[in-house]
Amino acid sequence: MPLGALLALLAALPAQSDGQEVDPHAWRGPGERVGHVYPELTVSAPGVGSRTEAGIGALVPWADRLWAVGYVAHKRGSGIGLYEIRSDLSWRMHPASVTGTYAGRMVHWESEQVFIGPYAIDAQGAVRVVDVLAAERVTAIARHLSAPRDKVLVLAMEGPLYELDVRTLETTKVCDLTEELALPPGSQPHFKGMASAQGRLVVANNSYDERDYLGKHAAGRLAWWDGEGAWETLEESPY
Repeated sequence: MPLGALLALLAALPAQSDGQEVDPHAWRGPGERVGHVYPELTVSAPGVGSRTEAGIGALVPWADRLWAVGYVAHKRGSGIGLYEIRSDLSWRMHPASVTGTYAGRMVHWESEQVFIGPYAIDAQGAVRVVDVLAAERVTAIARHLSAPRDKVLVLAMEGPLYELDVRTLETTKVCDLTEELALPPGSQPHFKGMASAQGRLVVANNSYDERDYLGKHAAGRLAWWDGEGAWETLEESPY
């Protein structure tokens, strides 16, 4: 790195004041730009236990902001959450922030809200937290099959499927997909996608380890559901 760029990077790092705590939810400027990068906009998880993975799980533009939700490995760690970024690149970690493993997001036009991770954000930027979902690794959010104006479907990586009332935030567990799709005993569920269209809800699980490679079992799944009958597995492969 050129010396000038290195000095700019060092200058951009937040200064530490002796004996003074920095408010983690205060608005901050974007800091100095190094090339096309703003180092102060980097997400890190300083808490103990956040050592394997930290980053952004989902982004969505909404209510004149760019919203970004943090992602740590296996819900371990602390210090990250929901980020709110203005058009001038000033930003803050929202006071309602929860550290977790979140990747799902969806705009629900009928209620004028966006759902991202365990958060519901209205058209004015007010944030509510869905406590049940805060404890899950939220991987995907989709339109409800029978009540799309009033509910959304939320999938967690371990297999729980929930329906969420978009106004009251009441959360009901629909089923456990590890059971519905008969994942092999001892496999690690890792659901990584869900979408609804044409009267079907489609889910994907990308579980794969040495036992799959050796042909001892098949834990991956691509499956769909019509909202009423039994689930149908389309293929036992990691998706």
